[in-house]
Amino acid sequence: MAAGRPFGLLGLPDYVAVVIAHVIRTIPFATLVILPTFLSFDRGLEEASKDLGADEFETFRQVTLPNVFPGVVAGGLLAFTLSFNEFVYTYFVKGSGDPTLPVFIWNQIRYNVTPEVNVISVVFLAVAVSTVLAAVSVTRVELIAQR
Repeated sequence: MAAGRPFGLLGLPDYVAVVIAHVIRTIPFATLVILPTFLSFDRGLEEASKDLGADEFETFRQVTLPNVFPGVVAGGLLAFTLSFNEFVYTYFVKGSGDPTLPVFIWNQIRYNVTPEVNVISVVFLAVAVSTVLAAVSVTRVELIAQR
């Protein structure tokens, strides 16, 4: 049977269980970033677009999406960064198949520290810092802070 696997009774593959756990873990954080963007969006812009003859899809594509896109990108990057560095959820949810990168690093540190663990850690740090810098450059933080 599926002993020892949290989602084993559902018959889900290991990677699906890990993705579900990470999505559940990061949704509150992403929502905290995305929600103010939607709340500060002026719905009058959508009405004006429709008054000028645009249909629903065109209004969404040309008015709504460009205005909320920075917040959505910032929330996605925050969720990715949290998920990328998450070990505990992955360790408890994954099955006995191939380990994910955080679990691999944990196993390497438990038994012996090798130079590849140091390199992977530096890459983790570089990815996290570059993700934050990308979020700052894409989201126009100074405009969000003024609202």
